[in-house]
Amino acid sequence: MTARPRGIALIINNETFNPSKELTKKELEREKLETRLGSDKDIAALEKLFGALDFKVKTRRDIGREDFLKALDDVSSENHEAYSCFALCLMSHGEEGLFYCADGQTVPIETIQDFFSNAQCTTLKGKPKLFFIQACRGRQKEKGVVKDSPSSNESETSTVDEEGEQKEDEELTDRGWNFSFQQIIPDHADMLMAYSTVTGYASFRNPREGSRFVRCLVEVFQEKAGYEDVLSMLTMVNERIGNMGEIDSKQVGQPTSTLTKKLFFWPGL
Repeated sequence: MTARPRGIALIINNETFNPSKELTKKELEREKLETRLGSDKDIAALEKLFGALDFKVKTRRDIGREDFLKALDDVSSENHEAYSCFALCLMSHGEEGLFYCADGQTVPIETIQDFFSNAQCTTLKGKPKLFFIQACRGRQKEKGVVKDSPSSNESETSTVDEEGEQKEDEELTDRGWNFSFQQIIPDHADMLMAYSTVTGYASFRNPREGSRFVRCLVEVFQEKAGYEDVLSMLTMVNERIGNMGEIDSKQVGQPTSTLTKKLFFWPGL
């Protein structure tokens, strides 16, 4: 990435919640959205990190569903042609596939992604869109197990036969497909979703220190962003998160990616 600034980094943190009157009594009883103490530490750390990475940082706090969707629409409608990247940091309560707004209403993660698809946000077309989501994805708590000593089998490597993929490409050519005049890219290509926890499980946060995920993310990016790519750094984040907590309260992040190239910040930190 060569743009200065590299792009916009939008940070949205919902710490306190005032459930909407539109929620039913049953929904209110089910969704006891407690104040997310310690999330102010996460905001400060992320603002410092993305500022150092040469992003134009914007922060929103405690916004309801209508304002949340408007904030996403506003930033996706901006002209990103001069930028190389976009980053969105979301912090709140959550369920699998859902993000909680400050009024207790939810927005599907897929809806959030769609604001920045290559078709919807054309000035980010073909550019990396990074989503960092600090939120629970369920109620289960991850448990730990004792790690066995490495065995000799773990050092063995396997090879992948790519002949089938090559043949498929040849068949497309034989059928007359011609991509020489313009490149067609998938609508949801070049997106990275970095979840703080795996499907169905809780995400831990310390009232004084902030969340495990954000703490480890900031530490690793500060140390390694000068020479490691983003996915490699997120693997290191997983290792650090995994080393935290007791045996009955473990956590590991889950990055999912449609990036089509390795992504480096090269900030010179």
